[in-house]
Amino acid sequence: MNKGLHVLIDDMRTLDVDIISRNGQVAMRLMEEGEVSHLYMDNDLGENVSMEGIDILKWARDNKVMPPNVTIVSANIVCRKRMEDLLRFDMEYIQDGNWWRKH
Repeated sequence: MNKGLHVLIDDMRTLDVDIISRNGQVAMRLMEEGEVSHLYMDNDLGENVSMEGIDILKWARDNKVMPPNVTIVSANIVCRKRMEDLLRFDMEYIQDGNWWRKH
């Protein structure tokens, strides 16, 4: 049984995950395919990218492809709060330590 992929969306960080998506495109495709079980999200994805992390979360919500487990790795306090509020209030995720889990 496939337990799902751990995927990082970040333009700079490197974590011990299955896949790192620098601009979000690979992660979005994997979410559409239902492959992602744990999503690690940054908000700032670099200067040449049309979407930020919060835009990808909104896209995943609107397309009903949100992974069950999400953690925000952004160091930007304001963006982190916006992303956490989206998870909490728009998607009814519950915080469990560093993870947000589907309610």
